[in-house]
Amino acid sequence: MIRERLMPASPADRIGHSREQADRTHAPPDAVDTVRRSLAEPNNTVRWQPNGSPRVQKHDAPDGRVVVRSGVVHTKSSGDVVDGCALCGNVNLRIAVRNRHFTIGHCVRCGSGMVVELSDAEVPLDGMDPAHHHESYSQRYEDERLRDKAAVCWDLLVNKTNRLANVQSILDIGCGKGAFLNIARRAGLRTAGVEVSLDAAAEAAAAGHEILHGSIMNSRFPPDTRFDVVAMWDVLEHLERPIDALKNAVAMLAPRGRLFIVSPAMGSVFDRLGILVHRLSGGCLNQLVRMCWSQDHLYRFHPIGLSHVLMSLGCQNVRSSRVQLLSLRPDRYAGGAILPNWTRSTRLNQWLSKSGVGLARVCRVRNKVLVCAGGMMERA
Repeated sequence: MIRERLMPASPADRIGHSREQADRTHAPPDAVDTVRRSLAEPNNTVRWQPNGSPRVQKHDAPDGRVVVRSGVVHTKSSGDVVDGCALCGNVNLRIAVRNRHFTIGHCVRCGSGMVVELSDAEVPLDGMDPAHHHESYSQRYEDERLRDKAAVCWDLLVNKTNRLANVQSILDIGCGKGAFLNIARRAGLRTAGVEVSLDAAAEAAAAGHEILHGSIMNSRFPPDTRFDVVAMWDVLEHLERPIDALKNAVAMLAPRGRLFIVSPAMGSVFDRLGILVHRLSGGCLNQLVRMCWSQDHLYRFHPIGLSHVLMSLGCQNVRSSRVQLLSLRPDRYAGGAILPNWTRSTRLNQWLSKSGVGLARVCRVRNKVLVCAGGMMERA
């Protein structure tokens, strides 16, 4: 059974839950390797127990191992149309960008932009070993991410849930090493996560969170496990089949539970300007386009289109908006460990990045879409 934590009397007290009580389930320093071996087996979830040993639960959910990605992410392009939007199922996509690096399609039904084809040069060199690619990206992102992003997402969640009213459990999809879950546990919540990187999943499990190692596209917790909140912070854009991920996320919502999604917004200043500059330059100036789309960032979503997809999955009270959320350090948007370099000069890249971020903040550019959706009132 999942260990239940003692709940403070009120949501306000829960937010200020003491760090000492939250850290009681932390594993000893050598626990990560032990947890990692347990998580390496498909369909295992792991939580470190107070008695000093990992609790491993095996279930009949689909295998969480990731399928090898091919050079073509979705479908082959033909003329000016490609077949199939992986979000809404629209049969025809319009070509928005085509260059030697990739082809970007635009769905006229849901408004999403997506990578439909990658050149061999854009496919990761370790593409034949997808597990290694996920480990590499996870580590690079942890090193480059904005330090207080988890705190920003937490504040957003608290505001949208009326200070955690009726929230006792939370699932973080794409939890990494557990930065967001650590904050949730200090608030007294039961915490769980899904993470595709084995190393990151092991660290999060060793920290006391219940972790499922695998991709949300083909993995989920046992059918009797439900959560009051399911969060996807900058995860959906990385997935080849976002509709499968959304179906699994909705299936893990408790009755009256809430799903929170933050993801890059299609139609923001960044991708509009990037596509315009790319077209006017004949494809020579593609830095902004490559900042928006790559082998790791496959999608950008329109808030209305994403809301309609969630409603088709049975979600209620779906609300969407555009927000500003900068995920990386201000000097890393024009080059670094995550995004491609704009120029050959590191200093120039850093200056361009800082200038662009500063301008975006002054102009209040809303680069992300935020969707809040309620689960179904009753389940069969």
